[in-house]
Amino acid sequence: MSVSRLDKPPAPKEDKRARNGSKPEDGQTDGVRDRAKWLDRSDPEVARPMILSGAEDMSDHMRTEMFEENVWTSIDNQRAFAEAKRRLEGEDGTREPIVVRTFEDVRLDDIQPATLIKGVMDRGTVCMLAGFAGTAKSFISIDMGCRVALGQYWMGHKCTKTRVLYIVAEGTAGWKKRARAWWKKHGEPDRIPMDVIERPVQFAQSDDLADIMDIIKNGQYGLVIIDTMARCSIGIEENAVKDMGGFLDRMYQLRDAFKKNGTTILLVHHTGYDKSRSRGSSAIAAALDDSYLVESEDPAECIVFKCPRRKDYAMGDDLLLKLEVVHLGLDSDGDPITSCILTSDDVVRPESDKDKIRAAMVGRGVITRKQIAEYADLGQARTSRAVKELLVDGDLIEVPIEGSRASGIQTAI
Repeated sequence: MSVSRLDKPPAPKEDKRARNGSKPEDGQTDGVRDRAKWLDRSDPEVARPMILSGAEDMSDHMRTEMFEENVWTSIDNQRAFAEAKRRLEGEDGTREPIVVRTFEDVRLDDIQPATLIKGVMDRGTVCMLAGFAGTAKSFISIDMGCRVALGQYWMGHKCTKTRVLYIVAEGTAGWKKRARAWWKKHGEPDRIPMDVIERPVQFAQSDDLADIMDIIKNGQYGLVIIDTMARCSIGIEENAVKDMGGFLDRMYQLRDAFKKNGTTILLVHHTGYDKSRSRGSSAIAAALDDSYLVESEDPAECIVFKCPRRKDYAMGDDLLLKLEVVHLGLDSDGDPITSCILTSDDVVRPESDKDKIRAAMVGRGVITRKQIAEYADLGQARTSRAVKELLVDGDLIEVPIEGSRASGIQTAI
């Protein structure tokens, strides 16, 4: 039985004993029991496991303001998993059978890869594009989506044409300008078979999960881009293995929405303080088929697109990209309206922090980290990270400085 979140449970009856600071005695919890009965009537299959024997044991919790939201969160999660189970089993309720095949049967199967972007991304996979704020993640995902939708080449890699669904969960106004810029710069095609949802889809809510499953199934989308993961996972703790395991399981349900391995899911996510990996639980990287990392100090000069993980494939070479400004017109005050598109033309890879430090160390002997930062023209934080990596690589060694508690750094001999 479906219950709207607008339906409210009965307010608990006031207990004078509780107001005076003492606990109600047995028989004084009518309000609590009323709420428990209401939950049981509303959706007994979901609610009953939450209402254990003896409502008195939960009375203090049920009287708090957090009770209703906690209940609904639990109900939403259970409904989401129940809906996923129903869809996995099929409308008639029959489960997909467990089939045992011989090694020889499997060995003879067709092993031609089902590519979406050849050498970069396969069909029927769950992938992640991660990068720090301001590293052009959305420009990359828009360019990928349009190239796939039109069956063109993406940065020299052949794309298999398929319908694309793009979930714009944040920055809708900016996304519209980026879409206009791409269309204008690439020949103003009559139609790009990409559909757009201009609001976050909350995958922790059963209604949103069911709706997006139906949308993918009916539209038979071969690529779904979720930009960003954080805005579509409100209420899910990204640092918790259990929460992220459940979230990623739902991504694999989306992958199989209209047929098994029918859709590629691309999650756009942020990196944290450690820019070499996506933010959140280690369960995220472990569950992905492919992961991509974007690094850039200045996207107008150079964006480094890396592929640190491709299941069943060797890692490819880094791609060097950059943003190019596109003029879209004038606003009401006569000022230019601009956006950018992604290009790989005339990109020169910038000197890395480690390269700058290596150059600064030449002929200097033992120097301090502060001196390294000065000679290499880097900030203290960037210097510290790069020196740490060079020490691990064995390019630098740490040595004591005579007459000082501090240690110095010198080039390894």
